[in-house]
Amino acid sequence: MNIELRKVLPYLLRPVEILSLSEIEQINKAYSSMGRNGFELDLKKEKQSRCYASFLLSEIGCDAAYWVVVHQEYVQRNNKILEIVKKISRDFAALGGKTLSVYENYGAILSSGISIGCFASGDVDFTVGEAELDLAIKVFQQNGFVADVREDHVAASEKLVLPFHNPNALGNGYWLNIMRKPVARDFLLNQTAYLKRLHSLQKYYLEQYKDTDVHLLKPTAMVYFNALHFACEHHYSASPGMALCCDMDRVIRYREIDWDLLKQWSIEDKAGLRIQLALDICKYFLKTPVPDDFWLQKSKNYLWLWRRIVDEEGGLLISQDGKYNRLLTELASDDKSLVLSLISRIWRK
Repeated sequence: MNIELRKVLPYLLRPVEILSLSEIEQINKAYSSMGRNGFELDLKKEKQSRCYASFLLSEIGCDAAYWVVVHQEYVQRNNKILEIVKKISRDFAALGGKTLSVYENYGAILSSGISIGCFASGDVDFTVGEAELDLAIKVFQQNGFVADVREDHVAASEKLVLPFHNPNALGNGYWLNIMRKPVARDFLLNQTAYLKRLHSLQKYYLEQYKDTDVHLLKPTAMVYFNALHFACEHHYSASPGMALCCDMDRVIRYREIDWDLLKQWSIEDKAGLRIQLALDICKYFLKTPVPDDFWLQKSKNYLWLWRRIVDEEGGLLISQDGKYNRLLTELASDDKSLVLSLISRIWRK
């Protein structure tokens, strides 16, 4: 990524109403220096950042005529996805299903109420209670989505995620996933507590999306599981990196969060450092309004991870590339010695 774009990327991912005049001026200066083609070249490599950037550039009047069209393309695409999600949810409810909900990125977009154009992923994730899994699969199949294998993704075990593809959706095909565990990664990651939490919330902590049959986790749970997704599956930094912070930021910013409950879940599920670090990264780059007293203590592991992941001087996330770095990040996130963490995981295996 061009150094000029890298410097203003956090601004491009923030809501327009919190930008200062100085930050807007820096965006305009970088855009003028790089030109539309230079900006586009880099943003197309960061597709999730591009959809947010297109909205913000339109709002601040930076080459707005061009970026309004770009963002509207995302809006039109995602409205088609929403119709698919609504139809599947309606069919599921008609058969008596109660626990199917939209999860992760797309769920956060719907929950926060921001422009539906701020979504660029090639799939939508769902969760469903284990007792209703077969019913969900039946509904997916009735809507043209059949079990398939994604060649453009790292293969995940069927114990983690079930991918479904409809080659005719959106004209060139689209994917839907049923998440069988909260995080689509299982190597040395104990998800027992996270899965138990998700199953309990599927029974009593869902909300309806507007006047549809689409269901979402309530805002506090949406933030909790998106933070786990960012921490465990993307190691706080892997692509799409900082753009994942937007999912948490917008729900926190535009919905009511029960911070005491969020902290309680984090402690009970031994996910405290993961949730704390994920939200602090959001706060650092996007000015996410996380209360200052949400988590006052910062452990040695937290401080060590912060230095490894956050480049304060460069204003960017340091990707934890390679199995060794990701293993260290995962072990340190247990918030105990790396040796004890590794031993406990091997013992469980």
